[in-house]
Amino acid sequence: MDAASVLDQYVQDLANLPSEVAHILEEVRDKDLKFYETRKRIQQRDNQIHKFIRANGSLAENPKEQGAYPKIRQDFQAAMELQDEKCTLAAQALTLVAKHVKKLNDDIDKLDAEGLLGGAPPQKPISASRSRATSSATPVPEPRTYTRDRANSRRGGSPAASRSATPGSRPPKKRALDKEPSLSKESSVGAAEQLRNMPETVAVGSLDAAIRAGPGEDDEVLYCFCQQPSFGEMVACDNDDCQYEWFHYDCVGLTEPPSGVWFCSSCAKGRKGEKKKR
Repeated sequence: MDAASVLDQYVQDLANLPSEVAHILEEVRDKDLKFYETRKRIQQRDNQIHKFIRANGSLAENPKEQGAYPKIRQDFQAAMELQDEKCTLAAQALTLVAKHVKKLNDDIDKLDAEGLLGGAPPQKPISASRSRATSSATPVPEPRTYTRDRANSRRGGSPAASRSATPGSRPPKKRALDKEPSLSKESSVGAAEQLRNMPETVAVGSLDAAIRAGPGEDDEVLYCFCQQPSFGEMVACDNDDCQYEWFHYDCVGLTEPPSGVWFCSSCAKGRKGEKKKR
């Protein structure tokens, strides 16, 4: 067994994987449509009962009510079964993919043990993003934003926080990534309020970016209104006492590095309140 034959066999094994996963997802979609149809029937019958009560009062006997209840219970049972079937199908898709990943990792370990790879230890697919982060070179000074890879490469250092020299800009502050953000009751409530006011498309984009970024070594540190780990491009609040510190671009509606001093909406609101008191 050599690396070339392992790769060739792995490519052959993966040939049918996309179609198999697509077939499973199509079944999930069909069951999802049936689930929504079932839920719609439940809602319609429930609306009919409430409509009769509004028109005739709660004491009036509805001749159709007793016949509707068994049908509603039957639809509820069918909906639960559909949800269970969807979960089973999703688990099948996950098992298919995990099986191929495990086989590749096992083959790589065998090649490495036999000394057939040569050079540096091989990088497994599941740890590729982490290896890129830890092997990154010294970053060039840039606006006060940072990506997940650069943050992970410092492992306890501060994100790239240099600003271009602009009138009125303050010296960049250095904040350690291993500093645990405050998770007091007030900060949790504030984060929840910010997320409720956040556009749905922004919140979904932030979640998608987190999924694409994958797991990292510093994931236990939470930032931003969304209280998620570092991923993608982030910007720091210029308030030294900011309880969230760093923010994902999507969560604060940024598409490029801000110029000059930048405050998050929470700190900006607090600064306005202080000015009014003065």
